[in-house]
Amino acid sequence: MYLSDSTDKLRKWKFPEGTIISEGAYLLVWAEYDDGDEGGLHTNFRLSGDGERLFLIDRDDRGNRILDFVEFGPQRPDISYGRHPDEVGEFQLMYVTPGRNNKK
Repeated sequence: MYLSDSTDKLRKWKFPEGTIISEGAYLLVWAEYDDGDEGGLHTNFRLSGDGERLFLIDRDDRGNRILDFVEFGPQRPDISYGRHPDEVGEFQLMYVTPGRNNKK
């Protein structure tokens, strides 16, 4: 599977082989250019704090269709933008909770 910020290049960043997210678990992915000291995975692209889009793309053998996406506006320091409730809710601003359930 892939992440991308561009419809022109949907296969921009590939999840490493063997990446599995167990049911009820979380995977932290940093959208930045480097492999910083933070835990989790690091993409080869950066998301703009001024707002843009992020796409989750299906595997090659399933045609690389867009599985999910979010379009967000300007971001604020130490505030996250995610779904509440997790997985099914609308995207909204909330407290930063890496590796845990989203909290309003």
